[in-house]
Amino acid sequence: MSAWSRRLAQLGAIAVVLGAGTRALAAPVSISTFVKHEKTWSAQVGKRQVLEGRCGSASKLRMTMKGCSLVFLSKRPLPRLARRDGRDVNVLVSGRLLKDGGKLFFSIEQVKVQPDDISTFGRKTPRGARVKPEDWYELADWAAARGRFYEDRELMKKSQAAGREGLRLARRLAGHQSSRLEQVAQIAVSRKADPRTVQLIRHELLWALRGDAGQDLSKLKRLAERIGAELEGSRDTNQRLGVMERERYLRRPVEIYDEADAVEQRAMNRCFYATVVLKIILSDARSDGRNGHVFAGRIRKMVPVHSDVADSWEFKGLEQDRKRVGQMNRGEMEKLVSRLRAVKRVSEAAEAIDTWLAVKERSLLRMGVSGRMELADLYLSLKNDRRTAVKWLKQADALSPGNTAVAEDLKRLGYVKRQERWVEVEGEGTVTSPRRHVGVGGIRVGMSGQKVRSEHGKPVSVFRVAAAGLVSEIWVYEGFVVHLVRTRSDGEATVRHRQVRR
Repeated sequence: MSAWSRRLAQLGAIAVVLGAGTRALAAPVSISTFVKHEKTWSAQVGKRQVLEGRCGSASKLRMTMKGCSLVFLSKRPLPRLARRDGRDVNVLVSGRLLKDGGKLFFSIEQVKVQPDDISTFGRKTPRGARVKPEDWYELADWAAARGRFYEDRELMKKSQAAGREGLRLARRLAGHQSSRLEQVAQIAVSRKADPRTVQLIRHELLWALRGDAGQDLSKLKRLAERIGAELEGSRDTNQRLGVMERERYLRRPVEIYDEADAVEQRAMNRCFYATVVLKIILSDARSDGRNGHVFAGRIRKMVPVHSDVADSWEFKGLEQDRKRVGQMNRGEMEKLVSRLRAVKRVSEAAEAIDTWLAVKERSLLRMGVSGRMELADLYLSLKNDRRTAVKWLKQADALSPGNTAVAEDLKRLGYVKRQERWVEVEGEGTVTSPRRHVGVGGIRVGMSGQKVRSEHGKPVSVFRVAAAGLVSEIWVYEGFVVHLVRTRSDGEATVRHRQVRR
C-alpha cells in the first residue's frame, strides 16, 4: 500500500468515527449548490454527502468536478469516465469532506455514472393531457440553471424552448380572455422570454382587449395608446398591408400574426392600430353623413391607409350639404363649392351656387336698392355673370333714379346712361370703383388689394373667376369676406364689396 493510500485510509477511519450515527442524504446535492455554500465546507467535515454534477477530469484515483475547486480522491480505482458525443459525463459521487493538513478534499466512497443533461432533459420533458405551464417552467429553470453553471449553450437553447412551450400552453389555456392573457404577458416578461414570444402574447392580449372595448370610446382610446406603445411599427404610416392581406389578417388576426415574419408583423401592427383609430374617429359621426368632410379630413390625416373610407364620408357629407345649401351662409356655401370642385364635381358646384343664389334673391329683393346692388355683387363674385349683375343694377336704378352708387357700378361695368337708358359702350373699359361705404375694420370700397393685405394679412383662402377680360376674386378672412375686381390687363385689384361672415 502506497503512502498516500495509507494516509487516505487513516483519514477515512477518522471520518467514520466523526460520522458515526449520521444518515445518508435523502437526495443528491448538485455541484452548483455545493459550491454556492463553500463557506460552510469546514463545518461539514466528516459528514457523508452525495454530490451530483459533471466530471471535469479523472485518473485512476483522482478526479475533479466541473465548476468546483476541490480535489476528489479515491482509495479504490475509479470507473472509466469516458466522454460520449463530446459531452461531459455526469456522475453521482458519495463520500465525505476531509482535511489533510488544513487543506480540504473530498474522499470518494463511490462513483456512479449518470445520464447526461440532454438525456435527462428529454426524460424530464412534460407529457400527457394533465401537463401544466408550470411543469414547462420548472424544466426550463432546471435547464437554465445548469446551462449557466456549465456554460452549456445547447442546454440553454433547450431551456428557452421549454419556456416557450410553457407560455404557448398558457396562451391556449387563457382562452383569449384578456385578464388571463395579461397574466401570461407578465410571466413572459418576468421570465425574460425572447422578444418574438412576448410580441405574440401582447398582440393576442390587445386583440382580446379590442373585443372587450366594444363601442366604449374611453376603452378604445386607451387601447390605441397601448397598441402604439407596445406593437412595433403601429404608428408608422409607411407600413401598409395589401388589400387581400389586410382582409385575411382582420378575419383571423391571432393565427395569421403568429405565422408571420417580423416585417409582415410590423405592417399588421399598423393595420390593427389604424382600425382602432378609425373606430375612434367615427365614434361620434352621424349616420346621415352630416359634416362628413370633417371626418374625411381626420381619417386622411391620422390613418391615410383608410382613404377609401375617407372618400365615402366625403361623399356622404357633400350629399348632405347639397341638400341644405339654401340654409347655409355664404362662407359655408363657398366651402361646399370648393370641396365639390376639388373632387371634379364642377356641374354640382355650379348647381349649389345657383340654388344658394335663388334662396338669397328672395330675401334680398325685399331690401330694395341695396338688396339688388348686393345681388349684382354676388352674381359677379360667384358666377362672374356680368349680364345678370347689370340686370339687378338697372332694377336698382329704376327704383332709385339718379342713385350715385348704382350709377358708378354700372359705369364700372362699361355702361352709360343715354336718353334715360343704360347702354353698353364698347371699348370704354371700366372706371374707378365707387366708394359707396366704409366697412368694419377699415376696408372700404375702392381700396387696393395691396392695402387690404398690408392691414389684414394674407387671407385664409382665395377664389378666382375670370371671364370676358374681368377677374373677380373672393378673399376669405376669419370673420369677413372681401370681393375684389380687376381687369386682366390691370395688375391691381380693388375692393368692390365687403361682407361680415355669419
